[in-house]
Amino acid sequence: MTGCPEEVCWGNENRFVAVRVAQSPNSNNLRFEHRCSGSDVNPYITLSLIAAAGLDGLDNKYDLPVMIEGNPDDVEDIEKLPRTLKGSIDLFKESDFVKSVLGKALAEQYWLG
Repeated sequence: MTGCPEEVCWGNENRFVAVRVAQSPNSNNLRFEHRCSGSDVNPYITLSLIAAAGLDGLDNKYDLPVMIEGNPDDVEDIEKLPRTLKGSIDLFKESDFVKSVLGKALAEQYWLG
């Protein structure tokens, strides 16, 4: 296991996963941690896309992947996140979702430099 999650996954109080659901001492309060973003991201763009993706999932009633209880490295057939900057940019470029949320001009600004 490396310091940053490398799989598309989530879990309850699991620090190995990409999205961690965490409870406070009051069991009625939940929060989530997105644990994949690097310190070099634009936080406004990143949070906008995370919020839009969550709303899109709720609106379209997408099913969550299976919750991971242990180390995602030990799970067979789990989708991997890009391991390189080029891989991440390529996915960003190809994403119609990103273009619909940010607008084509703003999205293109990030890969055209």
